Amino acid sequence: MLEVLVSLAVIAISMLGAANLQLNSLKMSKSAANRTQAIFLATEIGERIEANKTGAIAGAYVSSSTTAAPPSVGSDCKAVSCNPVQLAAYDIAQWNTRIGNTLKSATWDITNTIAAPSTYNIVIRWRDRRDRTIYGSAGELDDLQYVATRVIQP
Repeated sequence: MLEVLVSLAVIAISMLGAANLQLNSLKMSKSAANRTQAIFLATEIGERIEANKTGAIAGAYVSSSTTAAPPSVGSDCKAVSCNPVQLAAYDIAQWNTRIGNTLKSATWDITNTIAAPSTYNIVIRWRDRRDRTIYGSAGELDDLQYVATRVIQP
């Protein structure tokens, strides 16, 4: 009888270990998916910046999610022809909407050094739930970020 109880205890402990392993796997999987989305989003706006070199060199893509008002778009640049500054505002507004739909409670900044060559830094920050036993108390939210750089040659 004692042998059966010991066997049950060993099985129960191993099942708890397997469940903990599965839980950590799910957390890291979600974290990896968020990071992948941030990389895709940064690449997307980087390609839009490169496609509109005139607007990019003029600094039209400099923006932030923390500005008081979201970028205003006067027209749909897919339907009508836009100048480079209007196209930049359209691109940022579209991209801002995609970030809001993809990474919940994300913030972003696009900065530029006007010196030749024009260099844009794209920073995307989002909240991520992970086990913070190394970094802090368990169950808190981490602030993660992804930074991409694009150089625009005239």
